[in-house]
Amino acid sequence: MSNIIPDTTIREQGTVPAQDVWPPPKGSPSVVIPPSPPQLWTQPGGAGTPIITSDSLAGVQSGVANSAAGEVSVCLGGSSNTASGGGTVCLGGFDNVASGSSAGVYSSFLCESTGTTAVCLASNEATASGLGAACIASASGVASGDFSAVIGGTNGVAGGRNAVSIGGGNAPNDNDIAIGGATALVGFFGAACVAQQAPGGTGIAGPVYGPNEQQMLQAVYDALVNLGLIA
Repeated sequence: MSNIIPDTTIREQGTVPAQDVWPPPKGSPSVVIPPSPPQLWTQPGGAGTPIITSDSLAGVQSGVANSAAGEVSVCLGGSSNTASGGGTVCLGGFDNVASGSSAGVYSSFLCESTGTTAVCLASNEATASGLGAACIASASGVASGDFSAVIGGTNGVAGGRNAVSIGGGNAPNDNDIAIGGATALVGFFGAACVAQQAPGGTGIAGPVYGPNEQQMLQAVYDALVNLGLIA
């Protein structure tokens, strides 16, 4: 019993309720203690050395008020995180939930990875619910399509299969790639980022080149220059 970790912040559900309890029950030669289930973790090198799990279904956790309830799930550091799916991981952060099979949440706040192999990384209030979906550096993004991704920005949506939202873009359909929301600024080749460019003329070209068509053409040229696509 000397190899069991003397740390009351660690709780592993294992396969039998209350398998992991510290300190162990005390008795004397005159007191018969019923056999207890085997412990699921040991720390042979003592405090500060690697933890070794002896049961393949055990979850290992540290931090404050974390819960590693899924089979072979892990919670390390952070606070109030829950790894409840099989093979899930929560690493750091606060109030995150990894419930999809082999899903993970890393260094995030208030995020949920509910899809199989879904992940939230460095995000806040983001949700990755599709198969293989990812939210990366996202604020309130939602990656619900299978193999979709929300990268950066606020309120980005990647709702379709293989959809990608960048900088808060709205990509609700399969294979959509959306860059920036309505207020996003964009620039290329080192040009200063600018807002969506203004139109010129009526927007409808006539059969004969005239002032309206000249204004439309000039607006297109100015936009390309402002965006950095023409030097």
